[in-house]
Amino acid sequence: MKRTTKKFMYPHKVAELLSIDPRQVARLVNDGELDAIRIGKRGYRIDAESYENFLERQRIERGYLDK
Repeated sequence: MKRTTKKFMYPHKVAELLSIDPRQVARLVNDGELDAIRIGKRGYRIDAESYENFLERQRIERGYLDK
């Protein structure tokens, strides 16, 4: 089986980068907007590629704000 090395981010770092509350990061994970893995019983990490994909999905199209 081929194993790939993935990068993961702490939820508080994602919250800081998005300027949102860490609880909102948890909601994004629960809603399936961000992929995460469980670390221990309560901890989790955000898949860095999932974070990048999330940012792309949030991109505003040109002219959107002119409506």
